[in-house]
Amino acid sequence: MTAPSDSTSEHGNLASSGPDWDQISPAEEFAAIFRSAGLPYALIGGYAVNAWATPRVTDDFDFVVLANRQDIEKVEGLLSAAGFEHLRRQDSGEDSGPDFVRMFNSDRRLIIDLQTAKTDYQDLVIERAVGSLKSGVRVATPEDLVILKLIAGRSQDQKDLIDIVRSAELEWPYVEHWAEVWQVSDRLAAIRRLIEDERPGI
Repeated sequence: MTAPSDSTSEHGNLASSGPDWDQISPAEEFAAIFRSAGLPYALIGGYAVNAWATPRVTDDFDFVVLANRQDIEKVEGLLSAAGFEHLRRQDSGEDSGPDFVRMFNSDRRLIIDLQTAKTDYQDLVIERAVGSLKSGVRVATPEDLVILKLIAGRSQDQKDLIDIVRSAELEWPYVEHWAEVWQVSDRLAAIRRLIEDERPGI
């Protein structure tokens, strides 16, 4: 099924007016490591939500990275050299690399999670990611964050969803398309009902 076209140039403008990236400088450090390893990525999770909505406190940095064992292992090596240790590593030995990696720097109290893109949709999230003009960190678009949060479906994800829908101008056909693909259209409808009184017609 073909996805509706995106509007990356609009998102690039939105990213440039996002939060002050100096507040989350570790994301810039991680982005530099990804660039050094030649590994395409997108920032997702709470810090990515902060780029498009009212910032909230979160404990870790979440990234989806392109499936490539060699480059992922290179990133792991660079993180180890920077003082990070493995907390969790899911690896079935596939050429695409581990499914999930969590590393922790105890001195800096930083956690980084790497999710390997194992679906066409995750590849698309990385492809559509936009760079902040302040930091260069590549961040998932608000539409893709909405989809990822709908799939996750936890209580914090619902709060993030409400914040994103309130704050960002979304490309709704794209969101509706992928909500249907991932069979979370009911969750999307529930979120829209929650805030329709604030923004009629969303």
